[in-house]
Amino acid sequence: MFWVIQENLFKESEFDVLVTTLERHNLPHALVKVIPFVGEIEPDINPENPVIVVGSLSLTDRVVPKKGWKPGSFKNANFDFRVWKERWKGHLLNEDAVVSSFNEVQAPDSLFFIRPCADNKAFTGEVMCPDEYQSWYYRLSQKEVASDLNFDLTEPVLVAPLKNILREIRFFVIKGVIVTHSTYKLGDTVKYFDSSMTDTKAIEFVEERIKEWQPVEAFVVDVAYVGDGQYKIIEINNINSAGFYKADTARLVEAFETAFGQ
Repeated sequence: MFWVIQENLFKESEFDVLVTTLERHNLPHALVKVIPFVGEIEPDINPENPVIVVGSLSLTDRVVPKKGWKPGSFKNANFDFRVWKERWKGHLLNEDAVVSSFNEVQAPDSLFFIRPCADNKAFTGEVMCPDEYQSWYYRLSQKEVASDLNFDLTEPVLVAPLKNILREIRFFVIKGVIVTHSTYKLGDTVKYFDSSMTDTKAIEFVEERIKEWQPVEAFVVDVAYVGDGQYKIIEINNINSAGFYKADTARLVEAFETAFGQ
């Protein structure tokens, strides 16, 4: 399989580990720059399928369709809160979220969480107070906030009360199998740990959920530990654009090659 990797996207350590892994295994790959808005890359390359990309939405959503690369990117219409909320009922951190268009949000009186329903990076999920939201909304409506995705005020978003999260863990799933995982947050502190730190109950929780439903053949699911032995799904993400943290990158590359490399 040919790997197309966007330069300067991930943290340097994560990027270096991926490239080193590909080089160690003599896997064909190219580092590219993405030209914003136009769906083109530098250098312009045209490897034959199978091709997988690692990069931003500009690469996965614009370049891949133009090139016709397969598998290319794994994102589809299932990467939307309104879809996976129905599939994993009772297991979501923000089960109580209210969905509306951005310009119709009724901001709670206290701190709240807001994010787009779709995995489109229109904006990063944020914790806000009502005053912050109103100021942000005004700047967006006046086009004072730059957005390379041309943010639309009718964007469907979810708004939910804050939750007490003790730990956050990212799982990488390929063809129904958890390939690797990494803790990336303890309470409010961002801190990366390898798979040895992942509780067995968290793994069992994710295994049960992916038996029930999977959005696509390869994806990332983030899980929160909320106490009392309980885990909840925070969100799912496009595996082509997800940070690796301290996941086992070599195992991830091997799993991709085995599943899609022929």
